[in-house]
Amino acid sequence: MPPSPVYNAFKEKHCVDLGFSAEVPVAKSTITRVRGCLSGKRRNLPYFFGAVYAGEGKSRIGTSAKLSRLGGNKFSLVVWWFEVSSDPPPTFGKIAELFDCLKGPFKEREVHVWVVFSYDKTQVESVFSPIQIPSQPTIFDAVVGFTGIKKDPRGNLLYQMEVSHGDKLIHTVKFAQVVRLSEELPVVLLDTAHKISSLALKSKSA
Repeated sequence: MPPSPVYNAFKEKHCVDLGFSAEVPVAKSTITRVRGCLSGKRRNLPYFFGAVYAGEGKSRIGTSAKLSRLGGNKFSLVVWWFEVSSDPPPTFGKIAELFDCLKGPFKEREVHVWVVFSYDKTQVESVFSPIQIPSQPTIFDAVVGFTGIKKDPRGNLLYQMEVSHGDKLIHTVKFAQVVRLSEELPVVLLDTAHKISSLALKSKSA
């Protein structure tokens, strides 16, 4: 089986972790449908769902979702994607079935996204360098990470980026985006995150 589009997108963009959280109003009838997708594996909240996307060799991309109650008909949905070498636990339901159940109440909704990129420092470098602190050598030798934010003209947060210098150059990007639940969702979110991350990168000359 050839690598999936999700796996290819992760590898092409050097992503190691991607996820989002959202608050969703869910009726009792929908929760009954969700519980039915678990085939008796679990009756009480929270509910867990998962899947794997084909990759290369033993390397694949796994996804995991957690649905939990916040109060009344308000529920928390947290979904994340990451590299795995094994299948989801047998107690997990299928995430495609969860998305199918929640598409109606979810509609188009703002989600809070986090994405972690890990770059090879022989290929790219950051536009930001570690901050040297020569006047206080006994406290730190250097500051190797920082967090930057970008706001719109009204002062609302557009995105946040954490940059860390180490053996790898790590970018952790956080932002909000209005989306629909779909099979293409991780690729959509990854495209947005990579555009933000690339603002702080430059290629190294051969």
